[in-house]
Amino acid sequence: MTEGTGPVAWRVERAGPEAAVAMARIAATGIPQAWSARAFANELSGSGSEGWLARPGGAADAPPVGQLLLHRVLDEAEIRSLAVLPAARRGGAASALLGAALAHATAAGVRVFHLEVRAGNAAARALYQDLGFAVVGRRPRYYPDGEAALLLSRESEAAAVAGRAR
Repeated sequence: MTEGTGPVAWRVERAGPEAAVAMARIAATGIPQAWSARAFANELSGSGSEGWLARPGGAADAPPVGQLLLHRVLDEAEIRSLAVLPAARRGGAASALLGAALAHATAAGVRVFHLEVRAGNAAARALYQDLGFAVVGRRPRYYPDGEAALLLSRESEAAAVAGRAR
């Protein structure tokens, strides 16, 4: 568990299959084709997947307002889902979730992170850019409404340091 700071202090904690309903509920508020609770539970039951929840005020009993799902394979990881309830957006929950998940995965040996984002999601794109993600590809007309997906990647801090040492 980590405590984030900003306008709100965030309690960020790991989440297992028991959190699938909460994660699906949060995801559905911002992702039109969000995963179902069953899909989250299946993913969280598998090897290499990590769920994360953000709760406001640092309280363990506060209802979660943000979720992140990450999947690791060898030294790479993909952020498969990240969502924050509308009332809690722009308060630092997404940054706190990403900070905790990326730090944990880096400590576990992840060297490269990947994700996809809707091309028109300016707020998410700005957040990812601030965290060092760069566009590495584009999937035209990827989403059912015809919007493109941007593929983003970034190296972990450990990989960046190792690359500079060469």
